[in-house]
Amino acid sequence: MHLMMILDGFGYDVVRKYQSTGGFKNFKHTSPVVAPYPSLTDLCSQDLIQGEQCDSLEARYYHPEKKKIVGGEIGYLLHVNQPYRDTIAYSPRPWIDSMCYVAPWFAFKLEMSRLRRKIIKFRGKEFVAYLVSTAGIGTKYGAAGQNMCLGRVDEFCAELKKTMPSLHISLVSDHGHGYTPSRSFDIRSALRKKGWKFRSRIEQPNDIVYPGLGLVHCAGFWTDRARELVEDLNHIDCIDIISYVQDGRVKITNHGGTGEIWRNEDSYTYKNFHGDVLHLGLADGDSLTLNQDEWLRRALHDKYPDAPVRLWRAHHGLVKFAPSVIAGLKDGFFFGSRFLNRFAKIESTHGGLNRINSLAFAMSSEKELPEIMRTRDVMDNLTSG
Repeated sequence: MHLMMILDGFGYDVVRKYQSTGGFKNFKHTSPVVAPYPSLTDLCSQDLIQGEQCDSLEARYYHPEKKKIVGGEIGYLLHVNQPYRDTIAYSPRPWIDSMCYVAPWFAFKLEMSRLRRKIIKFRGKEFVAYLVSTAGIGTKYGAAGQNMCLGRVDEFCAELKKTMPSLHISLVSDHGHGYTPSRSFDIRSALRKKGWKFRSRIEQPNDIVYPGLGLVHCAGFWTDRARELVEDLNHIDCIDIISYVQDGRVKITNHGGTGEIWRNEDSYTYKNFHGDVLHLGLADGDSLTLNQDEWLRRALHDKYPDAPVRLWRAHHGLVKFAPSVIAGLKDGFFFGSRFLNRFAKIESTHGGLNRINSLAFAMSSEKELPEIMRTRDVMDNLTSG
C-alpha cells in the first residue's frame, strides 16, 4: 500500500533542515516542490491530486456569471472550492477545520488518531490523507511549531513501518510559508481614499469586489477597470507584485517596475520594460524566453521561483473564475477576512510568489524523487515504476 500524507503549509527549507539534522531517517532525500501561484491550500492540494480546477482562489469568491459573491466561512467548512476533500481517503471533519487555528495541537492529536485507525482498516492500494491541523500549527507557532510537528509525524511514520513493513509512505506539503510574524494591512481603506467602492457586485466603474476569506499574503480583486486599480495598488506599501491580463498578456508591476509575460506553446517569455520586476537580471527592454523545463530548473535560484509559468497560469486556467487583478503582499503583512482578523495572531502565513511561500516539499520512504518538481507532477513521480 502507498500512503501519501499531505501536510498543510510546510516549507521546503524547514523540512530539509529537519532531515539534515537526523530526522526522517527512513526516507530518501527531501525534494523541493514549486507550488502554484497564489500559493493557497485549495489550489495546491487540487494540483497534488491532479484534480479538476478549483472555482477560484478561496472558498469565498465572486461568480461573474451569477454577479454575486458565493461561499464563505460556512462554505469552507462544507468544502466549497475544495473538490479534493471528497476524492481522498482521509480529510478532516468540518469541526476540525474550525478548531485547527484555535487549538491546533489538540486538533492535530485528534487527526493523527483518526488517521491511524483508517489506515489500519484500509484495504486498497493508494491512501491519500490531507491534514489541516498542521496549517494551524504553522500559522500560530511558525517554524518552531512545525519542527515539533515534524518530530511527531516522524514517530508516526516509524511506528507504521514497524507494523506494516511493506508500506510505502510519502510525505508532501501543499505550499510554503512566510515564517514572518505578520500584521494586517487595511487595503480597503487605502483604496477607498482613491475613490474605489467595495461592493458585492460590479455595477459602476469604480466598484471593486473583494470577497476576502483567509488571512494570507495575496488578494484577488474583481473590477472592470483593472489597469486603473493596478495604478492605485502600486502606491500601497504592503504590495509586493501585481498581475493582471491586458491584450492577452499577463502584465506585472510593482513599485519599481513593469513587465509582461506571454506564452507560445511550451515556451514562456518575460519582457522587462523597466525595473526588472521578477529580479531575473534583465536590463530595461530585454526579454528572456525559456520552455517549462528550463524555467523549472532555475527555480531554486530565483527570487520568484518559476514565476512566468505560475503567473501565466494564475490568470489562464488555474481556476474557473480568476480575479481581474491579483496582488501579492510582502512578507510581514496579510489581508483578508475582517472576522478572522479580530482574534488572529499570525506568526506565519502564505500565498505570495516568493521562494519561502512557494517552495513545498516531497519525500518518499522508497523512491528517489527528482531534484525539483511542480506540484502537479508530484503524484506521477511518487507512483511511477
